[in-house]
Amino acid sequence: MQADIDESAKQIQAANERLEKLKEQIATEKIVYEETSKKLQQTEEKLQLCRELVKDRVMAIYETNTFPILMFYYNQEATLKNEVKSTLVSYSLFHFR
Repeated sequence: MQADIDESAKQIQAANERLEKLKEQIATEKIVYEETSKKLQQTEEKLQLCRELVKDRVMAIYETNTFPILMFYYNQEATLKNEVKSTLVSYSLFHFR
């Protein structure tokens, strides 16, 4: 009888340890998710600002015919899109490992 109680106590202790490890893992993943979400939000805001600048510049280019300015802002938007992709990939690699 005492052996059964001792075995049950060991199983409960092992289950509690697994539960604590899972809680730590969830807390870590939550922090990573929040940080990634913040980075993604900031990058999306930058991308939106860049789109607005591109729109303004396209109108200016249309009016003044200055093509190099258009290419500069187009390259900035492409860079920001790559940041968004990179952020999403880093999150998915961490989250789904």
